Amino acid sequence: MELDEHATTPPPRLARLLCVLAVAAVAVTSGCGPDDDSATGTDGGDPAASSPAVTDANPDDYLIRDGKHAFRLGTGTGKCSFNFGNDPGPNMFCNLALPSTDPPITDPVTGIVAPANAVSIETAGARLALDVSGGGDLTSVRVLPAGHRLVIGELSCTAISDTALTCAGPTGSFAFDGTSATIPAPTAGPTSTPAKPAQGPGTLCGKSGADNVIVNRGQLDCDAAVAVVTTYRDPATAKGGQSSHATVDGWQCTTPTFARSNTNGYTISCTRGADEILVKDPTKPILGNVVDADYDYEIIPTGSSSHYYYFRTPASTFRCAIVLSNLATTRDTTAGCHGGAESGLPADTPVVPGNYSGASPRKANTIGFDAGSAATFYNAGDPRYIDTERPETKPLAVGDTLFVQNVWCTVTDAESVHCTDGTHGFAISPQSSRLN
Repeated sequence: MELDEHATTPPPRLARLLCVLAVAAVAVTSGCGPDDDSATGTDGGDPAASSPAVTDANPDDYLIRDGKHAFRLGTGTGKCSFNFGNDPGPNMFCNLALPSTDPPITDPVTGIVAPANAVSIETAGARLALDVSGGGDLTSVRVLPAGHRLVIGELSCTAISDTALTCAGPTGSFAFDGTSATIPAPTAGPTSTPAKPAQGPGTLCGKSGADNVIVNRGQLDCDAAVAVVTTYRDPATAKGGQSSHATVDGWQCTTPTFARSNTNGYTISCTRGADEILVKDPTKPILGNVVDADYDYEIIPTGSSSHYYYFRTPASTFRCAIVLSNLATTRDTTAGCHGGAESGLPADTPVVPGNYSGASPRKANTIGFDAGSAATFYNAGDPRYIDTERPETKPLAVGDTLFVQNVWCTVTDAESVHCTDGTHGFAISPQSSRLN
């Protein structure tokens, strides 16, 4: 069995969890039977090696809203949510107390590199994941007691104890023993070769020359995506207009102006309905679900030479902007947020000096950073990151990313946002905040 980077050989306790997981997924294997000694290293007499009785929980007890469910383990080592993601199929996201010393992974949505703190099951399968918002309040959802199983459609999780669980879906499964997670490799059919799976947003499909070919939106065949870009770049392909437009196998491909390419971070865009392929030079981050900053979010306020890209979270908890000065050098890009409600920033926001000489210290009203510098809390006299010229600020959808030159912001859920330059930045939610 091929395992993820957390462990090459699962410890005995985790091996037993994997056996329970196999039974829960109705995938009986020869390694999980009661007569098998491999899970315990004994003569097979360990009663934990056999599947314990499991009680099915009432899904209505764990309903959050609109067909979405969530639960937590009794000790707070894990919290799982069902069907909260943008994936069109059954999907699950579990925040887990994984070791902070584990090898880092790259989050496909935000581009952040850090040790995993979650596992996701989605159309593409089960994988280690990052929750850059920190997972929210673990006490806000109901406990799934030990020995109980929650089944939501094709998804299920079983609380083995107050610290351990197993979860399974139609495309993958995993086991968590309280300290580490193991993701079994999918088993191919004995006489068939599985088709190469479609790849989702944030996938690096390959190269076109020195440039990266990236899935920005949709679920795409990577070989086909690279072929579209290769054909578009072929001098024999007829192109027209200032944007060098061409139709390639049903894809509408264009090349942006230098100014738009510098702002938006890509050199070629190919769209087909809701699907999109982006070509970027290798110095740009590999991201997914990137919106068109110039067309959808840009405004130049009256009397200013700077370009502002305003947005808000869907729940209006925060109003934010990326600001690009007219000179557009590395340190001329900034990003920040104000609280979108009277309550302002989260309760853990520090008290900092006032916004003018002699002003008393008070709770900060702004969080932000300059590209290349650490993020900070401060008190701003003017609402720099709030659009005061338009009656309604456009929301940035959950999972979407606004990229401007060398800074990007991603709305991680309806109430939370993460902004970064790849090294520095901040993550903020109604419950908490984090500075980088």
